[in-house]
Amino acid sequence: MNERILQKANQKKFPPIVDLYVEISNDKGESVLLSWGELYYPANRYQIIIATKVMHIVPSKSKDLWPLPTETKLIVGTDLITERNISNPTKIIVKSLDDKFKIQKNLKPLFSKDLKIYKQNNLIETLTQLPKDVKQETYSTVFYGRGRGIHSTSDFIGCELKNILKNNFEINKSNLQNGMFVVAAKDGYRAAFTFSEVMNRNDQSEVLLIDKNNYEKAGRFSLFPSGDLLSDRAIKALSEIHFKTIKY
Repeated sequence: MNERILQKANQKKFPPIVDLYVEISNDKGESVLLSWGELYYPANRYQIIIATKVMHIVPSKSKDLWPLPTETKLIVGTDLITERNISNPTKIIVKSLDDKFKIQKNLKPLFSKDLKIYKQNNLIETLTQLPKDVKQETYSTVFYGRGRGIHSTSDFIGCELKNILKNNFEINKSNLQNGMFVVAAKDGYRAAFTFSEVMNRNDQSEVLLIDKNNYEKAGRFSLFPSGDLLSDRAIKALSEIHFKTIKY
């Protein structure tokens, strides 16, 4: 991907690259999605690869030798359920989300009193606070980005987004392979997250939803993707989350 020149379809209206995603398909008609953030922002790199070689790892007790794949394979190492690990990928297409959000640069005050959650364009829930029955977590991390370098060590306190969404979004093959969330702020800033990177992680680097933004004076809700090295997808004044399935 680094060897290709990116031509963003909505460059004039929304220059940031955080709304990009990638479709990867094979000759069997299978396709999966990856967000731009999954590929380029992770703090722990090289977890997503196209594997061309494989070797046996022999259990010391059973000595089992499982059959080895004979084709190349997409490996998404951060996924718990490996539905995105498709064989023999043949095509990669970079796209931008086509959702229409009004861009309001330098909006003051930058504040959203609630968070609306949509499923295939239907409003299914409106949050005015974090659910009291969902456990809050504290992530201590070094925050880096937004043109201001290192923000020093910060505590991010919130609920894992997957625990807020799980009652409305089923973990199934279609969603794991082709589900996409777009999260948007009051000023139109938005970012793409795949269903799998929110709902199906095996690295405990969860996406937190934070109430009463505790690292910048804007809110009410903000997002902290703890697996990202940079803060480009740490959206403040979060107002909408949209879910859709995108088929190749």
